[in-house]
Formats: sequence, C-alpha cells, structure tokens
Amino acid sequence: MLELGKGYAYVGNQYNLVVESDDFFLDLLFYNYRLHCFVVFEQKVGDFKPEFVGKLNFYIDTFNQKRKGSDDKPSIGVLLCRTPNETVVEYSLQGVQAPMGVAEYELTRALPKELQLELPTIEALFNVSSGPAPRPKTSWRLKGMANCGLLSKYLSKKTC
Repeated sequence: MLELGKGYAYVGNQYNLVVESDDFFLDLLFYNYRLHCFVVFEQKVGDFKPEFVGKLNFYIDTFNQKRKGSDDKPSIGVLLCRTPNETVVEYSLQGVQAPMGVAEYELTRALPKELQLELPTIEALFNVSSGPAPRPKTSWRLKGMANCGLLSKYLSKKTC
C-alpha cells in the first residue's frame, strides 16, 4: 500500500458483489480519500493471462454500477501477478475503458528497513507496552505498472 502513495483506506478483502443470484468476490478493496475513488486489487499466484483483465474489468464495471457513490470517481483496477509478459499485457489492456494496470509482485521475507520506519508498531497502534511488536514475515511489493499513461492521473508517480 505504501508503494501506491498516501490516502488509501482498507475497505475489505473477498468483498462480495452479487449480480442477480451469482456471487463474485473482489480480492482486496481500498478507497483513496484524496482521489475520491475505490481501488480494486485482483491477486493471481501465477503468470499473467489475458483473461485476468476481462475479470478485473467486469469487477470494476459491476462495482461502479452497484456500489460506487455519485460523488465518487470511477474505480481503478490493479492486477497483481507474477512475471507479466509486457507485450501480452499491452495487447490485453488495449480497448479497456476502465483505469487499470498490471503489476508484478515479489514476496520478501521481511519488511525493508525504510518501511519499518514508516509503519507504527502494534504498541503505538493500540497504546500497549508489552514487549517488542511482531512484524509480518512476508510482504507484497509492486515492481512495475503496465498502462501507466492511463493510471498516472489516478495513482502516484511513485508506482509507475
């Protein structure tokens, strides 16, 4: 989340959207209070496949019609996957109207020191003083964003 910039608020994971009698689940949903829009994250374990774009586009369009408020700007989609083939990503994103990007992720064993300094400890969050705070053992890190021209007006330049 820090890689995206400031202003993001967590809304939920496996956020349920119902279309008629069918259930669909958004992997992660955030709201950016500076941009006044929702950001939908779809996480994939494997390499990029073109059909991931269609699914994320469906989620964004459905969310915009069913849940987005009238004062909110259109939602943004971010697809996290391993080792995207840049050419396939570019072809897959052509013609997509929703602001959307594809980012590669990398798992790390510990938070980098610069991030540790940015994040509060558990004690600071809950005003508790009972020993050292546990730290997460893995984290996501965005490596790059495809289709940055479309997203640059929505996300911080740090991401692109």
